[in-house]
Amino acid sequence: MWLRDDRIRTHLYGAVFVTAWLSVVAVGMGSMTVYSTVPGSRGATPSGWPKSSALELHQDRPTLVMIAHPRCACTRASLQELEIILSRTDGRLRSYILFLYPKGEKKKWVETDLWKMANRLNGVTVRLDEDGREAGKFGAKTSGHVFMYSGAGKLIFSGGITALRGHGGENAGRSAVISLANSESANNPTNPVFGCSIFDPESRS
Repeated sequence: MWLRDDRIRTHLYGAVFVTAWLSVVAVGMGSMTVYSTVPGSRGATPSGWPKSSALELHQDRPTLVMIAHPRCACTRASLQELEIILSRTDGRLRSYILFLYPKGEKKKWVETDLWKMANRLNGVTVRLDEDGREAGKFGAKTSGHVFMYSGAGKLIFSGGITALRGHGGENAGRSAVISLANSESANNPTNPVFGCSIFDPESRS
C-alpha cells in the first residue's frame, strides 16, 4: 500500500514539475517574442545633410549611413541586410558604417566580429565614431539605424532595414532603400529600427 502511495506521489510531483517547467518556458518564449518586436528609440533626424558631419556627401549618388554598436548581437542581421542591399543596387550607393567607440576604450573593444563583418562588405567605408558624436548629428539612438540622403543632401530614408530585432528577411526598410537607390519611389521612406541602444552604458561589456 505504501509503495503504491509513493508511486502516486512521485507521478504527481513529476506532473507538477513538468507543468511548472512548461510555464517557465512559455513565459520565456513570450518575453523573447515581445522583445524581438519592440523597436528601439530614435532621435530627431535632420531633413538635410548635417553640415557639421565629418562624412562626405556624394552629389552623384545617394549616401547611406548606418550607425552600429560593435557589441549588439541584433546588428548582425542589419549588416546581412545591408549586404543584400549592396548586391541589388550595383554601386549606386555611397555607404558608411559608423561604429560606436567610447573614449578611453582600447581599440580591441570595437574590433568584434561585427566590425570584421562590416569591413568585408564591398564598397563600404567603416569608421570609428568616438563617443557617438556622428550618431548624434544624425539623430541615431539605436544600433542598425540607417540614414539615406540624396545627392542634393535631402533626407530620403530613415529607419531600420530588418523586420524584427536580430532577424533578417524581406522587409519594408530593405525594399525602400533598394528602390530609392535605383531611382524609384518608396512607399514607406521610414521603418522601425530594431537593435540595441547606442548610448546605453550597460551595453559596454
